[in-house]
Amino acid sequence: MKATRERPTDWKIEVVSIPVADVEKAKGFSSERPGFDVDHDSRVNEETRVVRLTPPGSGRSM
Repeated sequence: MKATRERPTDWKIEVVSIPVADVEKAKGFSSERPGFDVDHDSRVNEETRVVRLTPPGSGRSM
């Protein structure tokens, strides 16, 4: 579908990556205080861990 003046492109952000120094601390803060859901938590290797959190009622995650 080509964007036109009558029908603009509908842009949406699906995932936001936020690098942090302390993953466990960031995960705890986000899941306990504002109540984000922990959707995914896995360690890729010794240096890399991926945690996906979704705000309550949102279709987007970080």
